[in-house]
Amino acid sequence: MSQTDVLGWLFVASFIVMMVCALIAFIRSLFVRRTIVAPARQLRHCHWCRNETDLFCKAEIAPGRTCEAPVCYRHRTARGEHDYCPRHAMPAPPPTAFRELARKSRLQ
Repeated sequence: MSQTDVLGWLFVASFIVMMVCALIAFIRSLFVRRTIVAPARQLRHCHWCRNETDLFCKAEIAPGRTCEAPVCYRHRTARGEHDYCPRHAMPAPPPTAFRELARKSRLQ
């Protein structure tokens, strides 16, 4: 046998092994039960302490948009059914307070 014959047979043997492996993988995939389930709320890490949590801030930052920052039980503020992150837990001051502060700073 020459060297080209050996290389030819080696190529054929490796091709057969590859095809057998692909066939085994295909047969296994037929018997694997796959269920498609909508993913539940994934655990994420708290934005402030990196603990795992499934709570998210529900503060409205724009019409139809919420903050959705992951927040743990230690850092959340619960109001009613909604949880708020420390950034949005404090109520916003009324706009008149900003006007008064700006007016006082202009007078000084």
